[in-house]
Amino acid sequence: FAYTLWLFTLSDLKTIFFPTLVFGTAAAPISSTAQLGPRAIWIWLHLLQFCLSNQCLSPEEDASNKPWRPIPAGRITTGIARRLRWALLFICLSVSAYYGVLGASVALALGTLAHNELGMDAVWLPRNVCNAVGYAAFNAGATYVACGGDCTPKAMSVAAQVLNALVILTTIQAQDFQDTAGDRETGRRTLP
Repeated sequence: FAYTLWLFTLSDLKTIFFPTLVFGTAAAPISSTAQLGPRAIWIWLHLLQFCLSNQCLSPEEDASNKPWRPIPAGRITTGIARRLRWALLFICLSVSAYYGVLGASVALALGTLAHNELGMDAVWLPRNVCNAVGYAAFNAGATYVACGGDCTPKAMSVAAQVLNALVILTTIQAQDFQDTAGDRETGRRTLP
C-alpha cells in the first residue's frame, strides 16, 4: 500500500517535492536539520492530497499519458483513492495546525479544490493561477513548518516566494507539452 501511495506522487517529486524542500530549507527564518523531517513529511502529505484529487478525476487521461499510475494500473480503485483524498484533507490540516502552518494548508486545500474538483484546470489561465497559488502555498508551508514561535517572515523569503509564484504563473504551461495527447482526449484547453 505504501508503494501505491508513493506512485501517486512519483511524477511530481522532481517538480514539487524536491524544489519545495530545497526552497523551504533555504528560505526558513531558522535553519535547523531538525526541521528537515517535518518539512519533508508536510510537503509529501500535501503533495499526496493534491495528486489523489487530480488523479481521481482524470484516470482516462492518465491511462494515455501515465499508465503506470495507481488508478489506471489497477493498483487502487477510484472510489478508495477518492475517500483517501478527503481523509488526507483532515490529516493535512491537523499536521499543519500542529506545525504552525495552517494558513498554507488551507490555501493548498482551496487551490486543490479549485484546480481539480471545480475544473479550473480545464483552461490555461485559471490553471496557471491555481498552480502559482499552489506553489506559493507549498513554499510558504515548507519555509515556516516546525520553526516554533519564532516564525517572523524575512523580507528576502517573502520576495523569493512572490518571485517564484510569478515564474510559475508565467511558465507552468511548458509542462503541458508532454501531456498534449491526454489533454485533447479530455477536452482540456492548454496553451500548447
